[in-house]
Amino acid sequence: MDDFTPQTGSRPLDQHALAVALHRRADLLDGAKAEELHECASLIATEVHPGELARWIADAAEVARRANGGGLQEDVVAGIARALFDDPQRTDEGGDSAREELPGTGGLLHRGQSVIFFAARGEGKSILALLLGVSAAVAGTPTYYFDRENGASLTRTRYEAILDALEWPDVLADGHFIGRHYPQLDRAWSPDSYGQAIASKGIGLVIYDSLREAISQLGGDPNSDADISRFIDLAVTPLVRRDISVAILDNIGHEAKNRPKGSGSKLDAIPQAYLVETKDKFSPVEIGRIEIKCTRSRFGDEERRWTARMGRGIFEIPQSRDEAPAARAAHELREKREEFRRATIAALHEHSPLGRDDLITAARKKGTKGRNERLRDWLAELAADPASGLLSTDEGYIIEGGPAGMGHPGATPPEGPPGPDPPFRGEGRDPGPGPGGHPAGHPKDVPLAAPEEEEHAPRLLGLSPDDEEDS
Repeated sequence: MDDFTPQTGSRPLDQHALAVALHRRADLLDGAKAEELHECASLIATEVHPGELARWIADAAEVARRANGGGLQEDVVAGIARALFDDPQRTDEGGDSAREELPGTGGLLHRGQSVIFFAARGEGKSILALLLGVSAAVAGTPTYYFDRENGASLTRTRYEAILDALEWPDVLADGHFIGRHYPQLDRAWSPDSYGQAIASKGIGLVIYDSLREAISQLGGDPNSDADISRFIDLAVTPLVRRDISVAILDNIGHEAKNRPKGSGSKLDAIPQAYLVETKDKFSPVEIGRIEIKCTRSRFGDEERRWTARMGRGIFEIPQSRDEAPAARAAHELREKREEFRRATIAALHEHSPLGRDDLITAARKKGTKGRNERLRDWLAELAADPASGLLSTDEGYIIEGGPAGMGHPGATPPEGPPGPDPPFRGEGRDPGPGPGGHPAGHPKDVPLAAPEEEEHAPRLLGLSPDDEEDS
């Protein structure tokens, strides 16, 4: 059997060398645990071009058999194949929506997605992250706050200031908000075990404060592509795969002020990035304002801005005046559906009745665009809507149901995404837990802010952005 060397960028792969490496690991991988097989699969996946992968597995098995005197490690090969093809998420199992907003976070965080907040020292990113984490916990998402910057005392002071200002329940006491300070990470942990450990606690949101400290504690360089990728592989990807949201805090670049500090791989690995800036200085005795700007997004959020007042007992959940991409897409879809309705009415004015596919063909001649499957669904929805002007009969579709000319007011629009939650000031608490509901005593609605006219005694160290210890 001839060896081959598939190319990965500019680096050739020596198949036999990797096969021998597999053989040398035989004692570890023979009958190994699932996470060890994942580790091996990760090695293969980074070294072998995807187009060669299936053939390589078969050929490597043959080389390993020869190198081992005929003793084929069938479990190793099967484990690699399972890790690469069976265990990962499947494209055909993806949901209809790219993301779902995490309640209580003002549209900044989404379920099962990772984001990075970056800012210069003293801009308030730690306070913002704590506020979002507590708000998410109050809204029902168990949150783990991984802090290696501020410590327990300062965080507890800020936490209590937030609760007092917004009259929220104590989510520390009921376990929905878990704050841990200076926890240890171990690069020997497998990503799968790490993800299982977090998920086993029912956590829905993890906040890392900060990326620099977490990577340094692992013995890495926060500006190294390899060390950043290693952290993402260990502490972010396994959580996202389990539908856990992740928020990471980082410093701003010294020269490039619109991106996180150091390696560009941070933005390669994280789909959403936010720049946090203090627009008006705030402190325990004065009210100011912060702005959050999306600088990088795979979901169309670039240049969206959120603002929030902070200071003197005021803690606002950031709000955006810009339309979210999901809402914009839903609006555009409703417009296309209405254009299709008008085209069908015009076609039926010329000839009626028409069968389903004939009506769609006639509507296309009048400018309708879209996949046949979607147009058929829309036609069924319109026929069931008395306001649409369309009716389905045994002979085909006809005009019916009120004025059906081009001036018809249109069909009942499909339900769009929900609007922002109303302010919460302590009223209307959920009477108790239920399937998929809020924890007992938690508010149903997302909080906005304490009333500005209320006076609050300043809390020492509770709010000043200069208390952050990062640099």
